[in-house]
Amino acid sequence: MQITKSKVLKHSSEPKKIDIELLKFRVKQTVNFSYFRDGCLWYKTHDNWEFPISVEETINKQGNSPTFNACEKGIILMRWIRKHMELEVTYEMNK
Repeated sequence: MQITKSKVLKHSSEPKKIDIELLKFRVKQTVNFSYFRDGCLWYKTHDNWEFPISVEETINKQGNSPTFNACEKGIILMRWIRKHMELEVTYEMNK
């Protein structure tokens, strides 16, 4: 299931509790590029869970864009994995 930002309330005062063990499980392995859509690179973890990385968010101060490989260590992309897991929890709480 893919969740977009438009489906989630942007400001939630409730804490976002993600499953830390699941996060650890997902970042221990490699993740693979799946597809590009609407300005986001979508990666898939080894348990077939997908998460986006916004291209706009990755441009650095010098105006250069980073290189994203087809296969990356999960720990390198943990920032976005955690962010999308929190988004899913928030979505479920607001259902």
